[in-house]
Amino acid sequence: MPAKRNPRIPPRALKRATMLWSREFTERVARDMAEWGGQEFMETFMNFSYGGLYDRNVLPQKTRELCAVAACVMANALPQLRTDNAKKEEYLTDVVGILAPVAGFEVEDHRQTLGVNSHDQLAAADALMRERINAAWMVAGVWMQDPYSTYLDATVALSPGVRLYPGVHLEGATSVAAGAVVGPQVFAIDSSIGTGARVWYSVLRGAEVGEQVDVGPFASLRPGTVLHRGSKAGTFVEIKASTVGPGSKVPHLAYIGDASIGEDSNIGAGTITCNYDGFRKHRTVIGNHVFIGSDTMLVAPVEIGDGAFTGAGSAITRDVSPGSLAVERSQQREVPGYAARRGRADDPEGE
Repeated sequence: MPAKRNPRIPPRALKRATMLWSREFTERVARDMAEWGGQEFMETFMNFSYGGLYDRNVLPQKTRELCAVAACVMANALPQLRTDNAKKEEYLTDVVGILAPVAGFEVEDHRQTLGVNSHDQLAAADALMRERINAAWMVAGVWMQDPYSTYLDATVALSPGVRLYPGVHLEGATSVAAGAVVGPQVFAIDSSIGTGARVWYSVLRGAEVGEQVDVGPFASLRPGTVLHRGSKAGTFVEIKASTVGPGSKVPHLAYIGDASIGEDSNIGAGTITCNYDGFRKHRTVIGNHVFIGSDTMLVAPVEIGDGAFTGAGSAITRDVSPGSLAVERSQQREVPGYAARRGRADDPEGE
């Protein structure tokens, strides 16, 4: 890992570079890190000269051992780091050879200075960062049921009073407002979750969830989704590039794409906005106080007027006037005596 991009060394640690490097300090650091590096590490560390410290991966094969540096950092030395080594990387360990006189200090946690050269070390570094980030948010008033299974980017913004359940992953520019409840099992990236909203078992990508909105379980909000105050995207619902107005609900088993839904409308189970004709995307406009019956296919471009209804199982291909009922399905027929004429025997197993 390039030293300048090591996020584990906190600014307060760099400011504490006031102790001169000495054999006594070296011995103390070695003892503190013995549990991580083992006896071989301690012996190797104690044999370092003041001329410099070396990363284990650029040592000769027979002497490749676990090495570490005790955070001997001065700001004016960092620009002098070079990449003329086997891995063509900048090493924080080279700072020791640059500084004159060499200075060091004892960090609060030796894990802050560990290198990352393998996936297991990367996982350890990630766990350290997660511990630090989550602790800071809890001190700031964010509730976490299990901080060890809560994953927050450093770029995420949370308000006091947020509640996070296990399995929450918040990434990018995601923000969560006060009183919102997120999780269990939520992945959100570059999304906003408003005051008092509830999001659980769902995926949000570039979505805007307003105040008092209910999302999930098992909802997928794709980029461009905007859910206004008091709306709902329920179980097995996918919404893309669409706006759902205040109080409107898409409760379950629906796909809403490239659509605009007004306020206090209800979208029945199995509804699909057929937005793609194989060449271009088309928009669907649903007005206020609209009732879309279950299993309705809205073939875009199409507009459903305010207060209109669609019958269950309809394929709507033309605009529906405000206050009207649109039904499109074949007439039901009943054939008396059909079962007897077919001569089907009773099958207790239903097969």
